[in-house]
Amino acid sequence: MIQSIGLAEFGMRLRSLREQHAFSQGDMANILEISRTSYLAIEQGKRDVGLVEIQKIAAAFQMHLEVLLHGGISSELQYTAREKTARVEEVIEQYKKSELVYIKPKSKAVVLYVIESCARIPQAIETVIPKLMYLMDFAYFENYECYLSTCTYKKLPFGPIPEEWGEILDDLLAAGDIVKVKIAESGIVQHKFFPMRTADLTILKASEIVLMNDIIQQYGRFPAEHLAELLHKDVPMKVTGMGEIINYELTFYREFPFSYRIYGEEDGGAGNNSNDSV
Repeated sequence: MIQSIGLAEFGMRLRSLREQHAFSQGDMANILEISRTSYLAIEQGKRDVGLVEIQKIAAAFQMHLEVLLHGGISSELQYTAREKTARVEEVIEQYKKSELVYIKPKSKAVVLYVIESCARIPQAIETVIPKLMYLMDFAYFENYECYLSTCTYKKLPFGPIPEEWGEILDDLLAAGDIVKVKIAESGIVQHKFFPMRTADLTILKASEIVLMNDIIQQYGRFPAEHLAELLHKDVPMKVTGMGEIINYELTFYREFPFSYRIYGEEDGGAGNNSNDSV
């Protein structure tokens, strides 16, 4: 596809654009649904890129194909300015990322449980799993004001994804806990994960398992593209810039159908029991 302009030239242009948009190589690999090694080969000018991948790259950088392939800025699209209310600005100002401590064994247990629970759902392909995790994590924080998987989420064009996603998958695949296979879904070849062992439920609380099951039941059969389109309408995603970290506390400004917490009249608190002792 890009032989005419030179693989090396395109690789350098791609790296420059990626750095300008604050995307990591892992982010781009996730966008293209390829391994990080394969993506690195593109930047190094050692791998050609197909039309579908070119379209995904253009969408990620929000620019026309001609601009991506041949340079220039006349037709490059700009991100739409975000309107933020004063209350949302206050939340962002008060948010402290240091409060979120990443616990790797727990995040792996959550991912394995989700993969295990979705194994029999044909629509729950590889790209659906991180979207379900986002819904679980933000619903759990909204309901209990504490973290479920302890992952940090970044907004990307095709939906939110944990920053730790590539590392978690590499560990699970290397340990033989999951396998990645190709399947035909709607006439298109996709990738899907299958568990090779059950998740260690002693790491997870009953309240976490109940919520995860609720989210899978509600959203697990959504096609990946439909789920991505839906999530871009969620408040935490709407007010976050492309490539930026999504603040957990923005979940308190969610609206139907995303809001998970049942609020009582007395103090605006949770109607559900927020004592997370189970």
